[in-house]
Amino acid sequence: MKEYYILDPKGDNMRFYRLAPAKDFYGEIPPDERQVIRSETLPGFQFRSQDLRSQPDLAELALDEAYAGYVIPGYREAVTARRVAEERV
Repeated sequence: MKEYYILDPKGDNMRFYRLAPAKDFYGEIPPDERQVIRSETLPGFQFRSQDLRSQPDLAELALDEAYAGYVIPGYREAVTARRVAEERV
């Protein structure tokens, strides 16, 4: 197992680990400057631990670049168009 994630519904004890290059211990996966944790085992799989805790709605996630690759094609554009229309009112 190259990576493993400990998920806690309360969010208090979430941890994300990756097998170190020496392969004799697991080190914590550090988030990048935008607090995104990226998997090396599953290309393209990424998330923010804060989002696991707060569970933002789908429309918020659709507009977030961290999740752009997961959004149903066309949904992001529909959410953007709806937000623009709401701002005009």
